[in-house]
Amino acid sequence: MSYLSTLRARRNRVTNQIQHTRGQRSIVSNEVTRLRTALNSLNSALSDVRSAKSKIDRLSIHSSRWRGTNETTFSNRYSSYQTTVTSFMNNADHAKDRMEDDLRRAEAREQSLSSQITNLQQTLNSIDNQIRWERAKQGG
Repeated sequence: MSYLSTLRARRNRVTNQIQHTRGQRSIVSNEVTRLRTALNSLNSALSDVRSAKSKIDRLSIHSSRWRGTNETTFSNRYSSYQTTVTSFMNNADHAKDRMEDDLRRAEAREQSLSSQITNLQQTLNSIDNQIRWERAKQGG
């Protein structure tokens, strides 16, 4: 096999690597977009829940109107509400943290793949130059 044939085979391999890496980057880019959209939706929903919780927490109860069974029933339900909402908010905050971590990792992976493509493109340019030089050498 001639040196020129070797260079052409190497060029084909690098071209295939570029295409494969671009495909991987496209998949990761879609993941980044989905995670950003999901995080924005989650942040909006959490903000709405916090706002509603704040309004409910500011409700004042006049003890003169709430006595006996009504007061006890309300207190039990309110306590249950507080526990449930607090638990939900903690779980949602943990899920949000995990999504943010996933997003950071996906963004880093996307950047890494972009760098790989740049490096492969530089390698391809170098191979193309070697092929041109080899052709000129053989022709001259």
